[in-house]
Amino acid sequence: MMMKKYLVTVGLLSALLFGACGLVNYLVDPFQLYHFNIGDADTLGRVEQFENMRFYKPQHVRRVKPEALVIGSSRSGGLQPEQPSWQGLASYNFSVPGITAYEMLRSVQHANAIKPLSRLAIGIDFEEFIKPYDRFRPGFAEARMLRSPKERYSPGYWMQRFSDIRISLFSFDVLMQSIEAVVERAPKIRRYFSNGAWEPVSRKLTGRGGYVFTGRNMLILNEKGGLNPQKNLQQLRKLLRFCYRNNIETRLFFTPTHAFLVDFWYRQGHRSMWQDLRRQVLQINIETAKEFGRSPFDLVGFDQLSGIVDEPIYRARDIDKAWFSDGVHFRPRLSQLIMASLWDGDSDFGRRLSAENIEVYLQEVDELRESFVHSNGDMLEDVHSRISPK
Repeated sequence: MMMKKYLVTVGLLSALLFGACGLVNYLVDPFQLYHFNIGDADTLGRVEQFENMRFYKPQHVRRVKPEALVIGSSRSGGLQPEQPSWQGLASYNFSVPGITAYEMLRSVQHANAIKPLSRLAIGIDFEEFIKPYDRFRPGFAEARMLRSPKERYSPGYWMQRFSDIRISLFSFDVLMQSIEAVVERAPKIRRYFSNGAWEPVSRKLTGRGGYVFTGRNMLILNEKGGLNPQKNLQQLRKLLRFCYRNNIETRLFFTPTHAFLVDFWYRQGHRSMWQDLRRQVLQINIETAKEFGRSPFDLVGFDQLSGIVDEPIYRARDIDKAWFSDGVHFRPRLSQLIMASLWDGDSDFGRRLSAENIEVYLQEVDELRESFVHSNGDMLEDVHSRISPK
């Protein structure tokens, strides 16, 4: 009898505990899954969301039902999914940190299954394409991502949805984030928008210290070895075929990289890989267009922009003057120019790449890098010495 009362008491206390957890997580909603507000720029930013995007963004896409999409790594995350030619179209930035080409493909398939896409911007980064990762990174769930509209009725998809509800409401890890959201109530490092974009609000890891941090990460990546873009390029070809097949008006762009990081990869002996990635993406775009009897999608490069990619490496206190935060992540004003250039066919900001001008473009990038190195020798040696101390 005593044992029965004990079990009943434990059961009731457990139910109350889980119920309270679920109620708090529902009301606070740190991922904006239950109180979604497309115009709110601060609610998501109460909690640092960098590691959560593979969880909540596919669910946001179900709510937004975007017809226009931006996809890429954290570098593309700063692009506001807004353009005059997108007026009247629901839009979303589906970028996530460290995205793989396979995740890009599945993200575009997922969004298109929710509602057919008419516009798409694809950001391509050298570092993400050469990383020896598996097809997807931790946090990505295959069952969470639709391939076609009919999969919305599949048991696996609904099992994943119930699992996501359980995690978002009854996880104590999420409860800790809910408590943090109540206590903090304001963005600390980045401001996250409900349209999927984000922007920095802190000087942390910006300026010269940001370049050192980025350089160290690149050095670790290089020392791991096995760098090769071929698997990611195969997935990119599949993605482009999907876009041509579904008549999605698509723009591809190489996310701009500061001349310091271009020089870094050249110093590591990867000049040919850096250049060949651009040649191969261009060739894949041309070949895939030919398969479908279409003109190639616009492919835009920004690495030749004098005065931008070769700007001084500012200190953190002067970061508001800069185009880049840390050599790879660009600041909002550059994001605005990139987005406008992609959808304005007459824009001379950036270079629309073709078989006829790719070698000239790569030569311009080389010349800009050489000029930057020549003009900033002492500063470069200081930064490199902090990246890889003797």
